[in-house]
Amino acid sequence: MAFKLETDQVSQITTITFSGVIDINQCMDIVTEAYNRQVTYKYICDITRAEKVELTADQVKQVADYLNLQREGRRGGKTAIVAGDNVSYGLARMLEMITALGDKNHGISMMVFRNLEEARQWLDQE
Repeated sequence: MAFKLETDQVSQITTITFSGVIDINQCMDIVTEAYNRQVTYKYICDITRAEKVELTADQVKQVADYLNLQREGRRGGKTAIVAGDNVSYGLARMLEMITALGDKNHGISMMVFRNLEEARQWLDQE
């Protein structure tokens, strides 16, 4: 898997664009890299260009737990995940639900979308 991480300084939105095959190791790597950079309150994770998402339900939970440990500096932030195919969408929804139920959620909202425009609109809502 490859990913590109960019922060728009005007909108203060960090966009992570994935390609290739996404697995547990790459998920943990991108979370670590994203939180080692300038943290913004709004993130877009675009997985529409990924060839495949190879995560089990247990691995999605591991990613959710790791995210919740890293997120304290984004208290009240938002993360939009954009997923094109049904499998990616379903796994992203699972991640959304597990992070919302976590006891270290830090008030961060996560929502899954089918297209980038809807994700951006949601991020712009107060």
